[in-house]
Amino acid sequence: MGEVSPEQDVKAFNWYRKAAEQGNVKAQYNLGQMYANGEGVPEDYVEAYATFERLAKNHAENRLSKKEIVKAQALSGEYWEKYVVPFQKE
Repeated sequence: MGEVSPEQDVKAFNWYRKAAEQGNVKAQYNLGQMYANGEGVPEDYVEAYATFERLAKNHAENRLSKKEIVKAQALSGEYWEKYVVPFQKE
C-alpha cells in the first residue's frame, strides 16, 4: 500500500471533523488519532485527549447507567495514574 501525502491527510482530517461534528463515532475516533499522531494537523495531545474524552462520554451516556459511568470514570483515573503519569515529561 502506498504512502499517504500530507495533502491527503489534511483532506481526511477535514472530512473526519465534519462527520465527527455530526456524531459519527468512527470519525470522532479517527479525528483523535489524527491529533495524536500529527496527521493532517500539528500533533496536539491536548486536542486528542479532549476528542477521545468527548467520544467516550457521548458513547457511554447512551449505553451505561449513571452508576456505571461513575465506575468507569474512577477506573479511568486509576489507569491514568498507573499508565500515563509515570511517563509524563516534567
